[in-house]
Amino acid sequence: MTRPPITTAILVGGKSTRMGQDKALLEVDGVALAQRAAGLAAPFSGRVVLCGSRDDLGDLGPEVLPDLHPGMGPLAGLEAALTASETDWVLLLACDLPGLDAALLEGLLGRLEGVGEHDAVAVRSARGPEPLVALYHRRLLPEIVERLERGQRAVHRLLLDAKTLWHEVGADPRVANLNTPAELEAWKSNH
Repeated sequence: MTRPPITTAILVGGKSTRMGQDKALLEVDGVALAQRAAGLAAPFSGRVVLCGSRDDLGDLGPEVLPDLHPGMGPLAGLEAALTASETDWVLLLACDLPGLDAALLEGLLGRLEGVGEHDAVAVRSARGPEPLVALYHRRLLPEIVERLERGQRAVHRLLLDAKTLWHEVGADPRVANLNTPAELEAWKSNH
């Protein structure tokens, strides 16, 4: 069975309040986190886009899609990606996952081969669902729009309510994101 084509959407619209600087442009090993995520996903995707209402990321390479519901967080980024996608499946990734690697993506994408009628395929770690390392089918778009119009922003709630196929990874540090300068320093000192 062949894997369906996918579009990858890297979320770059967050305010990075706890980090104190823009996480999308934050460099780890000399590469901006958003650019690193896009490069990692490119071999698996027909198209890679950055999602967020920003006009300062043109130098990173991928096309930037503005949110259709600005200020509504990652769910709005997913809405923009699904709306603009020419594929049925969108891989949604946070930009602040420096440990993410090709092997984890390969494992997640491999689950598409047995996806059946599921609406999402998502990583579930020891911490629980990881909605920003997940695949979403286009048929979820009406539900996403409805949630956003009701003021609901929780992507994890969408995953729990949808017909989701889980990719279990246990206590995998590759899905840990960076939120604070201390987390960034700890990650750098361990890698």
